[in-house]
Amino acid sequence: MVVFLWGASLVCLYIYLERRKRNRIAQLLSSVEGMNRGRYRAEMAQDDFSILEDEILKLFIEAVEAREETQSLAKRQAQNVEDIAHQIKTPIAGILLQLERRGNADESEGLYRQLLRLNTLADDLLKLASLDAGGGMVRAPFPLAEAAAYAKEIVEDMLDARHIACAIDMGEEVVVGDFYWISEALINLLKNAAFQTGCSRIAITSASNPLYTSIAVEDDGGGIPAAERKKIFRRFYKSPDSDGFGLGLAMAKKIAEENGGELEVEEGAAGARFVMKFYRVTEKSS
Repeated sequence: MVVFLWGASLVCLYIYLERRKRNRIAQLLSSVEGMNRGRYRAEMAQDDFSILEDEILKLFIEAVEAREETQSLAKRQAQNVEDIAHQIKTPIAGILLQLERRGNADESEGLYRQLLRLNTLADDLLKLASLDAGGGMVRAPFPLAEAAAYAKEIVEDMLDARHIACAIDMGEEVVVGDFYWISEALINLLKNAAFQTGCSRIAITSASNPLYTSIAVEDDGGGIPAAERKKIFRRFYKSPDSDGFGLGLAMAKKIAEENGGELEVEEGAAGARFVMKFYRVTEKSS
């Protein structure tokens, strides 16, 4: 009888300890979930788990502080870039106005073109600063073909001046994103294509599958070497024969990512093919 009671006591003690351990593990998981929601204070029981709970809290607070510091630095950097861009644009606007009043004399044309380039750089820096600071994306459903048509209209004069034909062959695909920022990405892709050596034709197409909807901008300018395809999305990276600032493709990639997508480059039939993919919400969230 004594042996039976002793054995029963051990079983009861084991069940009690297991249940207590499970309850404390559940409390630890609840504490971690609370920390994820911003609740950093929790009642800690004084037992074998309290040390572990205390260390988890310390690590979590350190991670949150590091993340907040990184976000703060990014915002300050974006603000600095924006301030610099504004400071650049102010004197440029004044000089351009003076040149316009004087007329485009031969000796002023070179300076006028360089000032326009600097003004474009300032505009691009402002847009990048806005993206880095959060961008203020207004995401809503819209037909992707409308963004393509809008982007083409913006750069049409430049394409005509370079005798480049641009064809849009798209379906009725609808994406959820910021219409104007995505249009800005397409404008940058069209400009990039137009400045490719020997480019005479640009095609804008779209496709859709269960995973994502995509839009592609393809040119016939000879393509991009495989070794450079990863580099071209870096800020301020440009090929030796480029006349740009190396910001357009970086901006386009950032815009795609801010809208839940990605931007890739691949070899086209006669040149480069840039594909912007927008993943479906159900797939992206799973």
